[in-house]
Amino acid sequence: METFFNKVLGGIHEHDQTMNTRFMSTLEYYFMYNQNVTEAAKAMFIHRNTFIYRIDKIKDLLNIDLKNSDELFEIQLALNLYRLLQRG
Repeated sequence: METFFNKVLGGIHEHDQTMNTRFMSTLEYYFMYNQNVTEAAKAMFIHRNTFIYRIDKIKDLLNIDLKNSDELFEIQLALNLYRLLQRG
């Protein structure tokens, strides 16, 4: 599980730890609100443009296309694994 998580989202998690960003939680809200940027931004109490900026940075860091269903599935699976790993 950890290997898969690190392969898919390890770069984002590491970036959050070293740069004090919130990319992991941004991704979680992105999927929690069914990729609705406006609603996810409201739930995070940030401006919509800030949310879009974060999503664009995530896409650049991971070199992914969030319109690709296979990549979306991998990211969602990695996020679920992350939650399980956090519970310990």
